[in-house]
Amino acid sequence: IFGAQIRKLGLKTLVTDSNDSVNDIMKTIVYLGKVLGKETEAERIVSEMKSRLDKIRSETADAPKKKVLLVVGRNPGTLEDIYVIGRNNYINELIEIAGGVNVVENTRLSIKITKEAILTLDPDVIIEINHEKLDRESEILGAWNTLTQSRAVRNGEIYILPSTVILHPSQTIVDGAQVLTDVLHPELKEKYGNNN
Repeated sequence: IFGAQIRKLGLKTLVTDSNDSVNDIMKTIVYLGKVLGKETEAERIVSEMKSRLDKIRSETADAPKKKVLLVVGRNPGTLEDIYVIGRNNYINELIEIAGGVNVVENTRLSIKITKEAILTLDPDVIIEINHEKLDRESEILGAWNTLTQSRAVRNGEIYILPSTVILHPSQTIVDGAQVLTDVLHPELKEKYGNNN
């Protein structure tokens, strides 16, 4: 509907395939490069993305696979209406590239779970996405610290990432993979240095 309204204004629109996987994102970048007459630049961007992702994948290959719960939504101040990332998407791929495994086995993009389900899933690490520009660290940590039965909470493995780090399906996913690697395996930063 939105696209039709834009076309009525006389503006050109372009529809791309879905961005369900890292490969889809790269194909879209190349496609947009062709359409915009910037094919060489687009292919260079994709080549750099592949190179950096391969490097991260290589560095995390022998690291222990940490169990990750990635939270994309929650009622502020509570552990209610918790939405987490499932497996059939590029964000799950980034978790794997970074040396983690998603504890949520559902293939949907995201699902709603309870705090009791989190105890059953027993993640090593909980990462919550902050969608706001405000600093919500005390609210986020305060909410999670009430779940003292969780291994991630007991071990202080609660992390907050801005939405721009991994939720934008563009060339920035490489930076997202690096940030996830730094969270999951800080020991690799010392071993390999900065990958940027």
